[in-house]
Amino acid sequence: MAVGGAFAVWPRMQAITLEVIIRAVFRVNDAERVEHVASRLRPCWKITSEPRGFYIAELLGPERGVKLASLGLSGVPQAVARVHEAIDQEVAERRREANLDEREDILSMLMAGTRRGRRAAEHEQLRTSS
Repeated sequence: MAVGGAFAVWPRMQAITLEVIIRAVFRVNDAERVEHVASRLRPCWKITSEPRGFYIAELLGPERGVKLASLGLSGVPQAVARVHEAIDQEVAERRREANLDEREDILSMLMAGTRRGRRAAEHEQLRTSS
């Protein structure tokens, strides 16, 4: 990109925001792993970042794939499945680590229940909280 040249701001800001979320929620710092998680989150992010897609997905819920498909949002169930896959992979990674109580990422805190005396979140709760 040339200095002073025009470029699309919205996609770049979305990419930065997604990376910040991944780093805060999952404490993923390795660039390759950030991209791996981002690649699973991007399709759902894209659908819900447009007002029409967000409101329809919110009203109908991602489990109603047939209705969403008839409204032009056929990728929602697959996108949600990929998000669940990313969360499941990160949960499995945390369970292999011995220092879960010492980590400061949001997912680890939810799993350990270390904040405000809360009990550890169940697996399904992690999918909806993360």
